[in-house]
Amino acid sequence: MRRLSLPWVIVAMAVVALVAVIVTRVVTPDTPASGVADAAANPSVPVTDENGFVQGDPNTVLRPVPTSPPELPAAASQQSVEGAAAAVLYWLDGMNWGFASGDTNPVAPVTGGNCFTCQDYILEISESWGSGGRIEGAILQFNGLVALQSDTPDEQVVFQTFAYRAPGRLIDGAEQETPIDASQGVLNVYALWVPAADEGDIPLWVVDRIEVAPDAPASP
Repeated sequence: MRRLSLPWVIVAMAVVALVAVIVTRVVTPDTPASGVADAAANPSVPVTDENGFVQGDPNTVLRPVPTSPPELPAAASQQSVEGAAAAVLYWLDGMNWGFASGDTNPVAPVTGGNCFTCQDYILEISESWGSGGRIEGAILQFNGLVALQSDTPDEQVVFQTFAYRAPGRLIDGAEQETPIDASQGVLNVYALWVPAADEGDIPLWVVDRIEVAPDAPASP
């Protein structure tokens, strides 16, 4: 099974420095999609959420793990940067719900066919829970979403984020444990706009790819 290996970053502020160069606008997980902050207006100020957490700090958990299946937000069907951000955060909630429950139905509609990282996570969930096992811990966090410049923002939006996966355990039906190591790094998340194909369908942003950011700080 392929699993994304995230490069280790030395300090959170390295991410903030990177953001100051490439950011056009920022959507933070605890901020409604309509409240987009313009970090480019004052790049010397670290990007923080409404609670004052600095973007890039893996020790701050900004989104709680869902305790019930998340509901697809209406904004995910809006052809805008804010709509794309809503879909990405819903994907994050849906994947964490899958890790905690074994249910991948919520995340499936916003998972694109080109997202091999997404498919690996879904396979991990299906194999663990389908065999009578479970996953403990190992949740994902996206600490800040930075919308990078795009020539076609109505078709594709690329977000950069400081991602962190907590340590956890894969436990099979025989109660045999396989550890999941913590990992962190800077990722590019590609959101793709998918128009409605048939009558009755809804247009939707999907997570099409997740890649290690090419300009991320090197691993120590």
